[in-house]
Amino acid sequence: MEDLSEDLRGIHVLVVDDNGDARRIFKHTLAYGGAAVLAAASAIAAARILRHVRPNVVLTDLSMPRKDGLWLIRWIRSRDAKRGSHLPVIAISARDDVYEHADTLMSGFDSYLVKPIGPAELFDTIRSVVRVSSDPARRV
Repeated sequence: MEDLSEDLRGIHVLVVDDNGDARRIFKHTLAYGGAAVLAAASAIAAARILRHVRPNVVLTDLSMPRKDGLWLIRWIRSRDAKRGSHLPVIAISARDDVYEHADTLMSGFDSYLVKPIGPAELFDTIRSVVRVSSDPARRV
C-alpha cells in the first residue's frame, strides 16, 4: 500500500457533511494526509465558517437536509464573484449518475467524487483542484 501521509501538507480543507461518521472518516483521512481540516455538519454551518476562514478547498456532500450542497455552491460562487476569487469546491455523492455528475459540474463545482472514495483518489482530486485554482489564468 502506498504511503500517503503528508501528501496534503499545507492544504486547508473544509469538510461539509451531515453524516457524523462520514465527517469523522474524511477528517481522519485528510489529517493523515497532512491537511488541516475543519468540518461542518450543514451547508449553513459551512457558510458561517467561510465568513471567517478561507480554506484551500471545500469538500461537500450534495445531499443534506434543509440547505444542500447545491445551495452551498451558489452561496460560495456568489461570494467569489463579489471578491474576484475562486474557492475550489468538490462535490461528494453516493450517486454515480452521469447526468448528475455533469449537472453538478455545470453548477460550479470543480470536481465530483462518488462515495466510497479511496484516499489516493481523494488526495489526487484535492491536489488537482487546488493546483488549478492557484493558476492566475483560472481566476479570470
